[in-house]
Amino acid sequence: MSSYKKKKKLFDGKTKALYETDNPEQLILAFKDEFGGESGEVIEKKGEINNQVSALLFRYLDGYHIPTHFIHEVGKDAMLVRQLNMIALTVTAHYMAFGAHARRLGVKDGAALQPSIIEFYLKDESPKKTALDRKDVQSLGLLSTEELHHIVRIVTKAGVLLQSFFSRRGLMLTSCKFEFGRYKNRLWIGDELSLATCTLRDAATGESFDWADYRNNLAGLRKAYQALGLRMLTRL
Repeated sequence: MSSYKKKKKLFDGKTKALYETDNPEQLILAFKDEFGGESGEVIEKKGEINNQVSALLFRYLDGYHIPTHFIHEVGKDAMLVRQLNMIALTVTAHYMAFGAHARRLGVKDGAALQPSIIEFYLKDESPKKTALDRKDVQSLGLLSTEELHHIVRIVTKAGVLLQSFFSRRGLMLTSCKFEFGRYKNRLWIGDELSLATCTLRDAATGESFDWADYRNNLAGLRKAYQALGLRMLTRL
């Protein structure tokens, strides 16, 4: 039976916190309004937006039999999740190429990448991330061969579904970051799927919602984040 009373805080990060519950197999994932930058920017209602968008996307993927740690929301800015044994990897899937990425690949700006480019990164605090070769992922003991192939299949399927989801809202999904964990001998998508992990563009105008572009424009960041969140959550 689900229990969602917050107990001991297990993790307190820049943008999220994790709490124990009365059920040892379930946690509460709480989202913060902090943006996560060095100067500690705060975006009003960011925690609520990311929680609600994540819940929406997790439910959507669950409907297509893609396992996620999401159980249900427990408030505007928190959700009840399964306690996964998280894998120390971030999996980034690129579905379209723009700017420097397009130039590096030698393709036109806005080119669709078929199949998508899937990259693996160690999950650490280093500001400079270097993609790992898939053999490196196995050599480091992070994933078995079977798990590696399974994650690629999940990310590929999720990408197709998420692109369709965003397309219906007039948005293009250019890339998405995933995290995975183990639970009961299965791989599950963990952490969040939100405006913080999805890189989007307006399909009509081409406007980019890459938050790194707003580092020196906090007012613009707040306005764009809140507007995109409203757009996501009112077009159901």
